Amino acid sequence: MAVGKRISKDSEYEQTLSMSAHNLYAINKKKYIKKKRKTPIKEVSKD
Repeated sequence: MAVGKRISKDSEYEQTLSMSAHNLYAINKKKYIKKKRKTPIKEVSKD
């Protein structure tokens, strides 16, 4: 019983880890896209 509970807790922990990693990736991707959008606009305004 204890082992089964421990395994289920580990799987939940792994799920949260993977979810947080995915969220971090999504946030970083959004930031990168925003940065990428900002730079060409600045370049165009300078030109």
